[in-house]
Amino acid sequence: TSTFVLTTANLIKMYIGISFISVPKSIQETGILASIIGFVYIILMNIFCVYILLKARNRFKREEIVDICDLAAVLYGDWLRPYMSALLVSTNGIFLMAYIMFFGTQSDQLMCKTLKTRECGHNYQYSFIILLILLPIILMRRLAAVGFFSIFILCFTFLALGIIVYMCSKIYIMTPQEVNDEYHLPLTEEDRNYNYWDTSMLPLFCATMMTLFEGNQQILNVYAEADRP
Repeated sequence: TSTFVLTTANLIKMYIGISFISVPKSIQETGILASIIGFVYIILMNIFCVYILLKARNRFKREEIVDICDLAAVLYGDWLRPYMSALLVSTNGIFLMAYIMFFGTQSDQLMCKTLKTRECGHNYQYSFIILLILLPIILMRRLAAVGFFSIFILCFTFLALGIIVYMCSKIYIMTPQEVNDEYHLPLTEEDRNYNYWDTSMLPLFCATMMTLFEGNQQILNVYAEADRP
């Protein structure tokens, strides 16, 4: 079984990741008020989905159900297991590809613009190196082992979010000219004319926010290994 600390780390990591970086842009396009409505809707819908998932799992307490593939097999028969497995592999593969590309691009920006140790344009090389580093994780069969990795990643995630919030707060109190002079960002007064309501962008906002809840598919795995579910 997994300890309380490791289970908590896995749960937090399932919902807090680099997807948060897309939130400010989504709010900007949708509007502050419309974003609040969309975010409340997405949270309530995901809580209900997790509740239904766990309720269905607890109806078969005598069955060994570790993941959603096991639950699908118990509910509908073993014929569904390979299809559900293929669906999970394909969706997780897409998420992994997006993450690797993001990390590769950010590593390239770090090396060429921040540290200035080499020229830009090596994002594919960094992506490949990061992929090789992360590949051994797939050999871990238990989420308890992944929990240590989650704690390590969460430390850097919260550090990055803290830096982002700090820089945003600092830029907020500066004039556009001061921002341009100090950070070379093309900020204008029009950029601070906040959008409050644009319902036409609400579907796109909800689709973007759903990426924050990609960890729903791992709920049963965490539940199965928790000391006290």
